[in-house]
Amino acid sequence: MVSERKKENIVMWPYKQGLQKILGELEYAVMDIMWNQEEKCNVRDVYNILKKSRPKLAYTTIMTIMNNLEEKKLLIVDKNEFKYQYFAAGTKEEFTQKFIDSILTNLMADFTEPVLSHFFRFIDNVNVDELKKIKEKLKN
Repeated sequence: MVSERKKENIVMWPYKQGLQKILGELEYAVMDIMWNQEEKCNVRDVYNILKKSRPKLAYTTIMTIMNNLEEKKLLIVDKNEFKYQYFAAGTKEEFTQKFIDSILTNLMADFTEPVLSHFFRFIDNVNVDELKKIKEKLKN
């Protein structure tokens, strides 16, 4: 049986692709930039990148989104005297794993049998070589 559940507000849009299932369109766009940055960025840096593909985007919108992402603990802010510098709290892969862990832990707590039944049916349809690769990754 699954132990304690974490209390998190998770909103999910199952019809969207990839991480946009859990991040809004602009949140994902900002995080995609942040996950690919090697150095800290300020709001203006991110705004300048995004406005190339979204010319009507407001600077304050990006500032609000980055503040919200910090509150969600996806961004970390370094508050220096003149401007805030942001960086991703983890990699895209770490975020994905954390989200999946949270969802599955909560589903298992309430729906253990149906969730396990689904996994067993799913595993029956997975290629044996693919299962071996996954098993090897889990060992590491």
